[in-house]
Amino acid sequence: MSETDLPETDILDGDDAPEVLSLPLEGWHVAKGARMVEFAGYRMPVQYEGIIAEHLWTRAHAGLFDVSHMGQLLVSAPESDVATAAAALEALLPADLAALGLGRQRYSLLLDEAGGILDDLMATRWREGFYLVVNGATKWDDIAHLREHLPDEITLTHLEEQALLALQGPEAVMALGCRVALDDFGVGYSALGYLHKLRFSAIKVDRSFVVGASAGNAESVAIIRAVVALAGSLGMVTTAEGVETADQLAMVRELGCTKIQGYLFGRPMPAAEVAGVLLSGVEARLAG
Repeated sequence: MSETDLPETDILDGDDAPEVLSLPLEGWHVAKGARMVEFAGYRMPVQYEGIIAEHLWTRAHAGLFDVSHMGQLLVSAPESDVATAAAALEALLPADLAALGLGRQRYSLLLDEAGGILDDLMATRWREGFYLVVNGATKWDDIAHLREHLPDEITLTHLEEQALLALQGPEAVMALGCRVALDDFGVGYSALGYLHKLRFSAIKVDRSFVVGASAGNAESVAIIRAVVALAGSLGMVTTAEGVETADQLAMVRELGCTKIQGYLFGRPMPAAEVAGVLLSGVEARLAG
């Protein structure tokens, strides 16, 4: 196989690998007061303010970890032929990579000639081919194995100057600017217990309660009020599902729901028509 940005001296095995390497973001870590220790041949930041405090923060919120010591590899074929790159990798990994959509990831294993496991890894479909992440402690051996067994027309690029960060914790999704809603709250699997497993931005009241409340059912009204109070105490907004009439809209607003969805505002439509609806001024319709 061929290599890009991967000179012979960069493919080392065992004791021949450099003793201590620097992460791409080492200067940033040091400037922020990180305690640096050696791990997997790299100087790694293990803590800033204290292990316990940072552990508890990550468990309750989210923590960002520098995992640039792991091996980042790009496997590509001539003219960015993804099918050829997939076939080459599938000879070494027990995974269907050809079916992966762009940006989709698959957990798999790197196998030896007898089918034994050498390492576990993650493979992601990129436009140019496949982006692999292998374990830092075994990456030099993994690179050597891939180099030896991939066909000559396949290019292996070691992205050693590229940093890799991992965001973990119950608020990780929201730290990226996304909002998460607990759907159909109050029915089926959407129970109180899920509020302990993940941080949500909104609780969506199931439409059955909206329909019941609009019909004068006192229990449904009480449940909506209770959900609104619960959401408010947890710093979340409340979305009422299944609003189909102006009377239902007025009712759920009076009960404290700050977000509304339902056929009153729009029915399912082809994707091509969505932009036109948005440009027509949905906010003006809601205000009216």
